[in-house]
Amino acid sequence: MKIRSSLALLAAVSVLLVGCSSTDDSANKFEEGCVAFPTGKQLDSAKISDNFGKEPKIEIAKGTKVDSSQSRVIVQGKGEKVRPKDTAVVDISLYNATTNEVAFMAQYDGQGSNSLQVDKSTQVESLIAAVGCHTVGSRVAVLSTPKDLFGDAGNEQLKIGKDDSVLLIADIISVEKDRQLKGDYKDAPKVEFPAGGGAPKVTLPDTNPPKKLVIEVLEKGDGAEIAETDSPTLQTEGINWNTGKSFQPFDSVIKDNPANRFVPGFTKALVGQTKGSKILAILPPEEGYGAGGNPQAGIKGTDTIVFVIDIAKD
Repeated sequence: MKIRSSLALLAAVSVLLVGCSSTDDSANKFEEGCVAFPTGKQLDSAKISDNFGKEPKIEIAKGTKVDSSQSRVIVQGKGEKVRPKDTAVVDISLYNATTNEVAFMAQYDGQGSNSLQVDKSTQVESLIAAVGCHTVGSRVAVLSTPKDLFGDAGNEQLKIGKDDSVLLIADIISVEKDRQLKGDYKDAPKVEFPAGGGAPKVTLPDTNPPKKLVIEVLEKGDGAEIAETDSPTLQTEGINWNTGKSFQPFDSVIKDNPANRFVPGFTKALVGQTKGSKILAILPPEEGYGAGGNPQAGIKGTDTIVFVIDIAKD
């Protein structure tokens, strides 16, 4: 996904604001490394459309000013959670809540207008509150004091005065993470889970497959750890690397099957993981169906197979 790095919004915010937070951190912890502002009557009374991914429709009382920042989830996404240190792809729009003027409007073309890392050492609290520890597919509104977003001077470029409150609308498109793979292979398939849930989109690289087993935790769940004899509920997308064809549809559910009863590489990818996790596993022939392959599934004895494994939370 190509992220536009030339937009002025985050530059305008971050250049002025690192270290300018005015709120009490102990009162605003959502999770460690995130920020939660309480909601309030000014934000509760504002009308904000729930058309995620499209330009929001806003109605907020002209002259609105707040003494402390507020936040409210407009749309609760069903995707993975944006955790501290993750980089989120977002559409962020800003409105001068005091004058009712648009300060910055995202493009809302499905690609995400900004890339924002959830890091309290480099980002201001109002941005962290809008993105950090929320889920992909969410629209979050933050009604910010000017100081929590732009410091004591406001932002002349965006026509926000030092006493003007700011309404920030963030649509969280996806999460980018540093990929840490087990094995000696780094050119892994790209896996994208849609914000509304459903089957992942898997894009194979135009390279030869790895010769050894590769396992990547795409998203770590917070459930119990899976033992060899456990029978977790799974949804799995299986793809033949050599043909590019799917042989295991994601819409089928696997359950009542002990973790140690799968092909070797699948078992290794599953055992020790936590429920609620999403796993990518790349299996060379010896970790899959072996020299005999699986003719019924169109898999030869020389084919490498790819599994995306979604482990249910319970």
